[in-house]
Amino acid sequence: MKKMRILVLMVLILLCVSGCASDVSTDTSTNTSKPVHDISYTTIFVDYETNVMYTWYKSGYGAGMSVMLNADGTPKLYDETASKYTNVYDITYTTIFVDHETNVMYTWYKSGYGAGMSVMLNADGTPKLYDETASKYTNIYDITYTTIFVDYETNVMYTWYKSGYGAGMSVMLNADGLPKLHN
Repeated sequence: MKKMRILVLMVLILLCVSGCASDVSTDTSTNTSKPVHDISYTTIFVDYETNVMYTWYKSGYGAGMSVMLNADGTPKLYDETASKYTNVYDITYTTIFVDHETNVMYTWYKSGYGAGMSVMLNADGTPKLYDETASKYTNIYDITYTTIFVDYETNVMYTWYKSGYGAGMSVMLNADGLPKLHN
């Protein structure tokens, strides 16, 4: 009888411990468990010229950056009065690269060993184009300082930049939003 009680107690402890995982959510579409995290725990950058939001996250030695989108695919716009985000920074704190062939802008941010890069968008989803006479940005670098990769199956170009241990990559776009192709 004593062994049975110990066995039941162990099973109950095991069930309690296994049910206490806090960062796991069940995806009902595939019926599998996977970690899902709230994006409000990331660093949010806002381009105050367009109000487009970008998310940047670093964990250990890795990091990444991406433009934020609404469910319909349009860029997510920052509304200071309605936003739940508390960790919002001006995108001018990042490094901005410009492809002077297309004038498309890219944002790159590094902290510690982690870095990330993203193409910049306007509120309507078109690529943000650099206008030297109207831009407030002072940290503009030519895209030629980055390494350019080409997918020779499609000729689509990608920009990659590394500083220290941190690096980031983004697809390159033309001013019309289509991928930039290698000649």
